[in-house]
Amino acid sequence: MDWFIIIFKKGFLEMKYFIFLVVVIVSWFSGPAFALQVCGEAKIGKAAVYANGRIKPFVVHALDRMMFVTDDKKEVSKNGVKNYCQLSFGDKTRVLQEIKVKIYHNEIKKVLGFDHLSKNVYLTIYEFLNQREAFINLARRTDDKRLVTILDVYLEKMATLEKILDGQDFKILIDNQWVYPLESPTLDQVVTYLTGKNNNQSMHVTFEYYNLLCRPFLISMVVLLIAVVVFGVGKNYRMVILISFISLLVQLLSMIVRGWVSKRIPLSNMYETVMLAGFVANILGILFYYRWKEKLVLISGLFLNIFTLFMLEFFTGMLDASINPLMPVLKNNFWLGVHVFTVMVAYAAFAFSWLISNFFICRDLYKERNLDTTNRFLHIISDALNIGVVFLSAGILTGGMWADFAWGRFWGWDPKEVWSLIVLLVYMIILHGRYTNWINQTKFIFLTAPAFLTVMMAWFGVNYVLATGLHSYGFSQGGTLFFFLFVSAQLMLSVFHLVKSHFSFR
Repeated sequence: MDWFIIIFKKGFLEMKYFIFLVVVIVSWFSGPAFALQVCGEAKIGKAAVYANGRIKPFVVHALDRMMFVTDDKKEVSKNGVKNYCQLSFGDKTRVLQEIKVKIYHNEIKKVLGFDHLSKNVYLTIYEFLNQREAFINLARRTDDKRLVTILDVYLEKMATLEKILDGQDFKILIDNQWVYPLESPTLDQVVTYLTGKNNNQSMHVTFEYYNLLCRPFLISMVVLLIAVVVFGVGKNYRMVILISFISLLVQLLSMIVRGWVSKRIPLSNMYETVMLAGFVANILGILFYYRWKEKLVLISGLFLNIFTLFMLEFFTGMLDASINPLMPVLKNNFWLGVHVFTVMVAYAAFAFSWLISNFFICRDLYKERNLDTTNRFLHIISDALNIGVVFLSAGILTGGMWADFAWGRFWGWDPKEVWSLIVLLVYMIILHGRYTNWINQTKFIFLTAPAFLTVMMAWFGVNYVLATGLHSYGFSQGGTLFFFLFVSAQLMLSVFHLVKSHFSFR
């Protein structure tokens, strides 16, 4: 930490020290993770391969596949490309016997002969592939829809592994034809293609490769963290805003690259909605800072953006960053884009009000209430809720238009639709109570925090907990624990504050 203290004392207002720290931290995180791996003795470059209906860099495809199969980010970061390459057309034995697949569900653990209370259960790829019949039998006899969904994912992992082992998981361009590696005349041709310079590196493939290599969201997160710690402590909020704009630009460029590569608006899965929500929250923080001259709102926007970037980088079991072809129902890009964008702006505004409200709750636990402070918080939260309600209303209406295009009806009481309506009604009731004096100022602020749990249910709960309905394209695995921890933490804070306020423990 000596180097940090030295730089801090010299003053981070000198941008060269700021840039130096960003480079050091990003290098520490990404050192081994995206160094080019080797398959045998040949370095794998950014060769274009055809897989999952699109052309992409080989390293992107290999890392996505190994991450999907193993759920082991550390191993995939270090040896993902090498392991994938060996499974495809190399020495398969080592990978089959050493690389492991994580098993989550308790019922599946029991079927495999493990204690269902065991925290971590792993099977080697070889052992995992031998469980196909057991998984199929379990799926046939269970009535648990969530368990069936999880078993379907494991069976899909098995199918993916079998394609990789058969050498039929991707194609390369040989003599102007896309062929599977094992269909090429010689293995040397495959190695030459994957490691050579003339291997169909189109511009979008090159951009996708460097987008992966540079980790723009990690850079943005580190930049924002340093901006908050350094410039925030120094009260140089103009510099905080300047650094925020730099971070927002990096995030925007990454989103543009993602949209260009996927040939669609990048708003079709959980990963992309979290990406947009954090981006919007940061912008709201800056706008609210200029409106209210309140430094807390600026830091709140930065915090929300930092947290979402952290999720994108490290919650890989919950948020899948891979770019896959759209389902037919998602191919009306205009209404899909408008619908998801407006809903995410609303959720970002509600998240903003949630954080401000929780700050007020925590402050109220140990400080006497101040009328001026309460009024200031009241107006900030009211503005955020007004923005959220307007955009969510627009999101529900445009969602109906998209639903009519996709399913032939405007409204069908799908879980996602129902919970979006619940969110809108809850916040409209709170706002109505505020403007009619049915809810006083303090209660209005306190109610805003737990109200955000309805947003979490509509956004994460439907996907991770219910996992049912027509919005199945947005479902993901691994977020149940995150959802319940979030809900539990908010409920405990709200209940503790309610009890303490009631008994006036001061």
